[in-house]
Amino acid sequence: MDIKFTVNDQRFNYRTVAVLIQDNHILVHRVLSDNHWTLPGGRVVMGETGSESLKREMLEELGYTVEVDRLLWFNENFFTYRNRNYHEIGLYYAVHTEVPLPLHKGTFSGLEDEPVEYKWVSLDELDTIELSPSFLPSKLCELNGHLEHLIEGYSHGEPLGS
Repeated sequence: MDIKFTVNDQRFNYRTVAVLIQDNHILVHRVLSDNHWTLPGGRVVMGETGSESLKREMLEELGYTVEVDRLLWFNENFFTYRNRNYHEIGLYYAVHTEVPLPLHKGTFSGLEDEPVEYKWVSLDELDTIELSPSFLPSKLCELNGHLEHLIEGYSHGEPLGS
């Protein structure tokens, strides 16, 4: 069971996210009907750790076996998507694959029957796409060895939608 629930018009998500960088490119994905891109991953399942969920999600969605290196960011994200307010906890992990992956030109599909596309984007060209959450372009270009707690979409002590 995915760790998510809805209260009134608010949805809570517990998400795990892959920061997969190869040859100065990062893997991103989006729902075909969306303009913005995000990093691949998925919801954490009850009884799984964030890293276990991430390994499972990457295998299910792309057929990639990833090794989790370390947790980069703990993100509390408040946002609106498709007329619903979200409160999302995101664990962003640096990951790698044992065998280098092909850096596809353009977009490509995953393994699941979902309207999602993937692509590799050069870290030097992150400003050419709309990448969410908004901290990603700057943080991806200045990776350090410290775990960071990041809060997005919460201002003046009032959560989004209050």
